[in-house]
Amino acid sequence: AAGPGVDIQPPMAGPPPSGNAACFDPARVGWPLVLRTPRPGDRMLPRGGRGSRKLSDLLIDAKVPREERARLPVLCEAGGAILFVPGLRPSEVGRPDAGTREWFEVRLAR
Repeated sequence: AAGPGVDIQPPMAGPPPSGNAACFDPARVGWPLVLRTPRPGDRMLPRGGRGSRKLSDLLIDAKVPREERARLPVLCEAGGAILFVPGLRPSEVGRPDAGTREWFEVRLAR
């Protein structure tokens, strides 16, 4: 059975919304983006965190049920860095900054 997917919104100009929205600077991520399922040993750099953490530990900390973890969509940039997993904070990779001119948002597809 297929799990949930993600919607990538078209890029928008101007400052990105504040808060925990999964917004990224298209100039700061490697294209094309890749959607896959979690793999053993996956690591992610969550926003506001203290460095890289194992995806499995992040999912446990977020209390994602074990049976859902293997079906979660994992959005990666071309270089392999994980950008977004539903239920977790977005990645520090590609985070908009003061120089960001346009941004795009990633959401869980309903």
